[in-house]
Formats: sequence, C-alpha cells, structure tokens
Amino acid sequence: MFYHLDRYAASIIARLRGCGVAEDRIREDLRFDVVERQGELVATCNLSDILDDAAADGEGLEVSLGRQAPGEICRNLASARKSHVAEGRPGRTACVEFASVYPTAPYPLADIRVAFVGDAIANQLQQDGWKVTREFFSNDAGQQVLTFSRAIYACYAAGFDQATAAALKVPDYIRGIARQLQAERGRDLLDLSEDEWLPPVRTFALDRILGRIRGDLASLGVMMDSFVSEQGLRNDGRLEAAVAQMLGHAVEDAPVGADAPNAKLSIAAGIAETEHQLVLRSETGEWTYLAADIAYHFYKVSRGFQRVVNVMRRDHEAYFQKLEAVIDPLLPPDVELFHRTIGAVQVVPDCRRGTAGLAEVTSHCDPVALRLSMLLCGDEDLSPEASVEGLCGPDMAGLVATLGASIEPPGEGEGVFDLPVLTHLMAWPLWRRHAVETNDPHRIALFLQSFANLHIATQDEAVLSEPCLADRGALAKIVRDACNHIGLFDPVFRAVGQTH
Repeated sequence: MFYHLDRYAASIIARLRGCGVAEDRIREDLRFDVVERQGELVATCNLSDILDDAAADGEGLEVSLGRQAPGEICRNLASARKSHVAEGRPGRTACVEFASVYPTAPYPLADIRVAFVGDAIANQLQQDGWKVTREFFSNDAGQQVLTFSRAIYACYAAGFDQATAAALKVPDYIRGIARQLQAERGRDLLDLSEDEWLPPVRTFALDRILGRIRGDLASLGVMMDSFVSEQGLRNDGRLEAAVAQMLGHAVEDAPVGADAPNAKLSIAAGIAETEHQLVLRSETGEWTYLAADIAYHFYKVSRGFQRVVNVMRRDHEAYFQKLEAVIDPLLPPDVELFHRTIGAVQVVPDCRRGTAGLAEVTSHCDPVALRLSMLLCGDEDLSPEASVEGLCGPDMAGLVATLGASIEPPGEGEGVFDLPVLTHLMAWPLWRRHAVETNDPHRIALFLQSFANLHIATQDEAVLSEPCLADRGALAKIVRDACNHIGLFDPVFRAVGQTH
C-alpha cells in the first residue's frame, strides 16, 4: 500500500516535469489528498489545476484504496514503511550543501532557516534510503578572509597596548580570537612583515571561526559531515582544471595584481534566453567566486554524488542561475542538480552578521519549536515584525506538544478517531514523495501541522461526525515517520567529518 501510493505520487511529479512545468511550481502548487467517494477511499491530486485540460486527461489521475476500513489502511501503511525504505534507493548518494556562509564571523541569525531547511532536506533523503553528505563550502580564499585576518592581527598587536586596544572598534568575537592568538603566540608575530605573519594568522583565525560556526550550527541541531575548503581546491589544481574543462583548453597562469592581456577569462552562458559573458578570472588575475563554485561542483561530481542539492538565501537566486547555466550542460546524465532559495530572517543590523542574537534565540526557544516554526514559514523572507521568539510562542508550543503526544500514544489498542484525521494520515506517502522529489521539507511540516490541528479539533468524541476505529500504535508510527523526516524530537547527530 505504501509503495503503491508512493509510486503514484512519483508518477504525477514525473508527468508534470515531462510537460515542462517548472520545479518551483510543482513544489508550490501540486496537492495530494485522500477523499471518500461513494463509500470508497481514493487518492487524488489537483493535476488539472496545473496543466491544461488536454494535458491533464488520461489514465492514472487517481488511485483507489478500495473499501477497506480506514483504520486497516493506516495499519497497512505503518507496517509497509520499513520494507519500502529497504527497496527504495539502494546505493544512491546525495550531497546537500547548505549554511555555507563566509568564514569571517559567527553563523548569522538571518540564515537559520537555510540551516534548518538544508538539514531537513538531507534528513528526508536519508529516510528515503539515500546515503547523504551534509556539506559546508568554506570560501576561505578571497579578500574577505584576508581582511578578517588583518583585523585579527591589528587587534592582536593592539592588545599589548591597553589604550590602543580600547580604542579599536571591532566586534567582540574579533577581540576573542585575538586574545587566543596572544595566548598561543605571545609577542612572536609583532616584528614580522605582513608576508610573514599573514599565513599563520589566517590559518589560526579560520580554525577558530570555523569552530565557532560548527558550534553555532550544533546549537540548532545541525551537524555537518564535511567541510570543503576553496583554498584547498586551488592548492590541488582543481579550480584550474575545472575552468580548462569548460573552456576546452589549458589555462595560462596570470600574476595576481597584473593588468595583463591574458588575465581575464570569461565564458558565454544563456540565462533567461539572453547570452551573458560570465567572468571567471578578473583583469588582475583574481579567480572569481563563480570559478571557485564551478570547481567545487565538479569536485562533488568527481566523488560520485548522483543528486546535488544547494540550499541558500533568496538573495543568491540570480547567482545560482548563472552557476546552473554554466555547469548543467557539463554534468553527467545521471547527476541531478537542484537548488532551493530560502528567505532570510530579517534582523536588526547588529545581529545580521551573528555578533548577537543567535545565542539568545537558541537559549530562549525550544529547539523543536524553533525548527518546526522555521520549516512552516515557506520560502519568503521573515520581516522584523515576525520575530523568531514570536514564532516559538504558545501556539507553536501547543503544536509541538500535540505531535509529541501523538508519536507516543498513552496506550495500545484501538481508539475512536475522526475520518478526516485518518484520511489525512493515509495521504502521508503522497506528501512524503512530493517532499523528497522536490526537496521541500516545508510540505512535511505542513502535513504535521494539519494533522495536529485536525487532532485537536476532534479530540472530543461527542463531536465526531464519522467516528472510526484505528490502531493507536499504527497512527503513532506514521506521525513519528513524518517527524523523523524533518528531524523533530529525535535528531540524528553525526560526527563532524574532516575538512577537504
């Protein structure tokens, strides 16, 4: 039964893709449901609302569940789940890159939704049988990191003069790393030239700030499997090799800072039916962020990932269109490339770069409520009026409490449930497949919210319009399965992998 409904949902999504429907429209507009029709339960969808009448006609628009009792269908779904996962995606590997901020500050509060959505996408792929790597790409080779390292050194050097140190206007985390540098190196770096002190200070500063970012993500229940370094891709020649592969010829070296004829490199790409020249290396010989990201994606493919998912803030949408236009034609046919852009949590300026705010939020909000509230928000930006603390208020606490009670029923045996509650749970394989295929954990969060609201509304057995008997344990398994897909209640903490 589970596999039957799962295949039905997959076939509808494949049909929409075959008709050229955009991924964001499939994700946002497609709806599945289970309804009662003349004494029979039927799984259906709103395909005709998305396609024109001619394209929507044909077989397979709905699936009959027969005349079994709803409680029996739920029991079958719960028992079939384990065997379905076992035969789902054997040997399939996926890389989900998310939360990749510049390593020059603690993790920003504005990006917490990106962290939650990326982790939930990875989680639901794991639940579908994929072997998943959660990855952080560290842009540690550009000017931002050099500026960051110089700020650390300035604070370090000023620390030996109390008056100068007090006059510096730098964030507390800069002062903290500078104090750690003083404790480890003493005055050893003071009399060196910049060419001499910059490499060890850069290494020290990156190590400390990436450790802080790991800790910030861990406070959100997010643990990365792998950290990949942009500088590492440059050091081992992967960046030049990727550019050479795209251009079809070897890349000549260009001295950085020299305005030489051979320094600038560009590639033509069609974006929104318009051809653009995308710069890979500037006139001064500096590789661009785009070139580094292209090399990084080729590195993902070289490690055998068959699904590559990028999750980033909405303000990166135009950038990702450029990236996709360049690399998509070069990917092997068995590699799927997806991207999700997520709205930011709009915060006051002193919190935007993580100098304040994140620790306060994680210390005052229940972690389950915070994750669920962020996943329920969809993709749009959250305004300052919709505070994170407000989203984790009494209503969200009540929703979390209902779900928590539902995954561990107080007693075994059968109970009386309202038919809308049971038909909603019967639609779980459809919602699950939709979420996995479109990388949309928001859909699962909505499924859980709808269930909780239905359950609360029908707890009084006297108001049940169509009471049905159902196995409490079977219902709990379905709700628990949905919670596991987005990491609620029992998150799986993975050991942090080695940096590449």
